[in-house]
Amino acid sequence: LYTLTDTSKQILAALEQDVQVYYLAQTGSEDANVTALLEQYAGESRHISWQQKDPAIYPTFARQHNAQGASDGSLIFESGSRTKVVDASELYLYDYSSYYTTGSYSVSFDGENQMTSAVQYVTAAQLPTVYQLTGHGEAELSGSLQSALGLQNIQLSTLNLLSGEIPEDAAALVLYGPSSDFAAEDIDRLRAYLDGGGSLLVCTDPATSTPNLNALLAEYGLSSVEGLVIEGDANYHQRGYDYYLLPTVNTHEATSGLGQGLYVLAPWAQGLQTAEELPEGVSV
Repeated sequence: LYTLTDTSKQILAALEQDVQVYYLAQTGSEDANVTALLEQYAGESRHISWQQKDPAIYPTFARQHNAQGASDGSLIFESGSRTKVVDASELYLYDYSSYYTTGSYSVSFDGENQMTSAVQYVTAAQLPTVYQLTGHGEAELSGSLQSALGLQNIQLSTLNLLSGEIPEDAAALVLYGPSSDFAAEDIDRLRAYLDGGGSLLVCTDPATSTPNLNALLAEYGLSSVEGLVIEGDANYHQRGYDYYLLPTVNTHEATSGLGQGLYVLAPWAQGLQTAEELPEGVSV
């Protein structure tokens, strides 16, 4: 509530263009959490400024700034020709998971996530598009993961390789839990995309046989191990389930978002092997 994360500070410090924020709130009904956070953003960067606009005094202001329909308490971020609205309903997260057992729910303030995402959106030189592959019985990305991608201002679209070429704006392709193997034509398109510098995120199911896909990944120095990873040390798996792994989390950019006291749980894990020598220009 009272301090900005290092990630937000780094993004604000790197700003090179002005961002104007408008807070749509009636005088006397301001949210102290929101105004305090806006002051912190303005204090971190000379490129951030904000002002309050009372809808009762400026009834057409939201419409003039492409924010028609925004509720009281919402925020409008503007920079250049881009506008991003953070609705008041997005500033707080409500968890009802224990409501039916306890009759209560928890509320947390999510203002920083939403505001930093909005700053990135209106100032980004280019907004990346990630394509999730379809046509092989792939699983659907969870709602929470799709929301996380949205906060990173990553547009998620679907792509069936049999129906067309990989778009030039593809920042990455996501292959999420295919239940069938790839046809030779699909493999050729993926190979051409990767050879052109593309990025591929592959999440596989150890129970699914995909020899064509495995052969493609092996060309780039990555191969899977048949079977399921079993942990023999009870300190590193969930109690009673030796295939629900609890790995030690080391310091790395990929784990920087984990807070203190949180675990990583890896159920039904598949072993991966990286070649000792990778092809030139390839990272896995």
